Amino acid sequence: MQHGPNGLRECPHCGEQIKRTSHICPHCRESLAALDQKEWERATPIPHSEQAPSSETSPGLGKVALRPLFVFVAIALVFAFTLFFYAGSADKPVEDSAPPTAPTSISHDRQVAPKRYELTGITEPNALSSPTERAPADAKEQVDAGKQLAEQAEARKQKIKSLSDDIYSKLKEEEVATTDTIHLKSGRVLQCTVIDDLGAQLKVRYKGVTTTIAKTDIEKRTHLSQQAVDMKMRRISLEQAIATVDNELVFYGGEWITPEERDVRKRKAHAELQKAKRLEKAEAGKPRPTGEVPAVAAPPTIGGKSQYSSVTVIEGYGFDGVVVGHPRCTRRFLVSKLGEPDTADKWNLNYEWKYGFRLGMAEDSDLLIEIKLNRRFSGKLRSGITMSSSLDDIFAAYGQPKEEIETDDLDQMYLNYANRTLYRNGRNAKLWYRDLGLYFYIEEDMVKSISILRI
Repeated sequence: MQHGPNGLRECPHCGEQIKRTSHICPHCRESLAALDQKEWERATPIPHSEQAPSSETSPGLGKVALRPLFVFVAIALVFAFTLFFYAGSADKPVEDSAPPTAPTSISHDRQVAPKRYELTGITEPNALSSPTERAPADAKEQVDAGKQLAEQAEARKQKIKSLSDDIYSKLKEEEVATTDTIHLKSGRVLQCTVIDDLGAQLKVRYKGVTTTIAKTDIEKRTHLSQQAVDMKMRRISLEQAIATVDNELVFYGGEWITPEERDVRKRKAHAELQKAKRLEKAEAGKPRPTGEVPAVAAPPTIGGKSQYSSVTVIEGYGFDGVVVGHPRCTRRFLVSKLGEPDTADKWNLNYEWKYGFRLGMAEDSDLLIEIKLNRRFSGKLRSGITMSSSLDDIFAAYGQPKEEIETDDLDQMYLNYANRTLYRNGRNAKLWYRDLGLYFYIEEDMVKSISILRI
């Protein structure tokens, strides 16, 4: 190949002038690389050593480019092999009798790590279980416990609601809270409802009884809306219901009391019954003295039916053949005479809605032992005492008590009270005229209930 001036040379194929550094002729498009290689070999002397030059002194272009790739692949293989060996040795159970060996193949089913008791050689007890086995059972127990607590809470809620509604109805009937409060100049406070203003008087409803009060006797009067009264009674009934349910109270004798107090009252009632039986046996066959039971007018009738709600009651006796302690006054006789009661249980025939009284029956015999007049009773005693009478009216009719005792416990059975002794707690009181067969329960110095007992 001939070299010309100015860095040109002739193409060995077509003879045209081309650049010295060209590897392809721009005229004939032939490659000049093979010719340049042969020219380089003729110009380079052959080395005297028979050993071929190493790759470090004369590396080819391809080997130099591939060397970093080979190094990276080798490092990756070593790292992967190390991870595989470590994972295999961790998954394999520990055995003292055989040395660990490298895994020969990859298994798709990973072995479970050894449990603590397996490492120590302790046999798993039947009562214990691994966390994974115990977790479902614990979760189920927690769910069951949660359901049980929810059911108990719902049952308590429904019981409180039902009892609260019953108490609210009773409070509303007894007018525990009213729209009006009248303070009399005498010191008495009346919870009542003003029906009408008659000018010089106020027409009021007080504990189921309609009466009038002179304005000159009134010192102060306060008024609440009916909504406020209802809210107050709802609050009272709810509080009583919660206390009753949570303290497991039972209903006995018209009151919510503890089971222990109920048992005490039952024992006292039984003692009273035995005493009544002994008296009945001692007086059997004895005629009653003439005039002891004066004749009374028959109860008024409306539409052919007797209205026992307005009958006159004889102290220590009864009315119209309904006589406390009389052997004839059995449950069957009383129902045939008075009709079916509103409600009935082992101890009571309840005619409160129909007539305004309740008949108390002996617990262990079919015998009438008490007639209890309540606020719906519109009749009167032979003395003229009614359910709207005051404590002073009782004193005027039956005499002053021999003694007055202040006490915090008015829930005792009347047998524990002494004859003609007034037991007072504020404006509430109880008084038993034992010799007359009368027992009064006073609330706010007004009659709340009257019990007719055998003399």
